[in-house]
Amino acid sequence: MKVVTNSIAVIPELARFPQIQLEIPGGLYNRDTNFLGGSLSERLLELLSFDAAFVGADAVDENGVCFVRSPEVARLTQVMLKRATRRFLLADHTKAGGHGYVNYGTLGDFDLCMTTVGIPPKLSTRYEKMTTIKPLQWSEQND
Repeated sequence: MKVVTNSIAVIPELARFPQIQLEIPGGLYNRDTNFLGGSLSERLLELLSFDAAFVGADAVDENGVCFVRSPEVARLTQVMLKRATRRFLLADHTKAGGHGYVNYGTLGDFDLCMTTVGIPPKLSTRYEKMTTIKPLQWSEQND
């Protein structure tokens, strides 16, 4: 399996699995978000195709708009979503109903949203009209 990531934090986690071939696009290191980004990363990602994209959000508002903290991250996320066949949002329940700085898309852009248990039922019902929501049980023991 080949995994392309610009997240410095994810690299050592995935490197533990010998069956995963890691590809890391170059770019500028962003200390605030611990990832590689910028125009070099963006251009490289525009040339690739992905079977699946797993992306996060800093917040998902009540209308299903997904936010991140910088325009650079928003643009890279949009490129990844555009180049992927399947799109998955990873956002724990604390992101639900929040507001952020830069939006990059909506829940309707995703095939599935994986989250933790705890989204208020009324908001969950609203989100389920936009995409499939998969709440997962989580505990510290899963680390």
